[in-house]
This record gives sequence, structure tokens and C-alpha cells, in this order.
Amino acid sequence: MSDKMEDSKSLNDKVKQFEKARKKELALSQKLDEIKKERMELEEELYITFENEDCSLIRFHGTTFYPHIEMYASIKKEDRKKGDRWLKKMGAGGLIKSSLNSKKFSSWIKELQKQEEHIPKFVKIFTKKKIGMRKGK
Repeated sequence: MSDKMEDSKSLNDKVKQFEKARKKELALSQKLDEIKKERMELEEELYITFENEDCSLIRFHGTTFYPHIEMYASIKKEDRKKGDRWLKKMGAGGLIKSSLNSKKFSSWIKELQKQEEHIPKFVKIFTKKKIGMRKGK
């Protein structure tokens, strides 16, 4: 058998392996998406159950489960300049980068809310009800 035929056979085998791996990856990715969707639906149901039963935490198999709300804040793109001026005025100009550090900004907005400070309309706030988990000792 010539070298070209050997190389071609080797190339075909590698392409076949690659295609098989790609198909497995796609199938697993789709399965993972389904599992994530199921977990999110269960998390929402569980959060409501915690609220309905006026329960703040439950321990199960050495893990503590508890409801909490995550808050995400950002400045609307069309109001970025106005937002930057406001941040500087409020003493939080350090949050301004070429892009806004969303985690730090969200934490800062959360603190302002606790202090009952006015939050301008150009600040977009999104909250997400979550179930937290901690492993017991």
C-alpha cells in the first residue's frame, strides 16, 4: 500500500473518530441543557415551597438548603454616560472601567437599597430566586 493511501486511511479514521466525538459532545450538551432546565424548574418549585411553608433552611444528607435572592444590576446601554456621572457623584467611580464590573456594581446597588437610597431609573435590576447549598462539617 502506498504512503498516500496509508495517510488517507489514517485521515479517514481520524475524521471518523472526530465526528463520533463531536456527535457524543452534542448529545451530552443537549442532555445537560435538559438537566439544567429540570433543575431550574425544581429550584423554582422548591423556592415557592420554602416560602409557603415559612421555612428558612433544611438539612438533607449533610447539606443545608436555603432560599435566597440573587440580585444583578447594570446600567442601560443608552444611559451609560448618565450612569457614569451618577456613579462618580455617589463616590463609586472606581466601578467604571471600559466595562462595568457587574458583580461589584450589583453588590454596591444592594448596599444602596439596604440604606434606602434612591436608585435611578437607568439602573436595571434583575433578581433571581435561588436555593443555596452548603456542605455540613
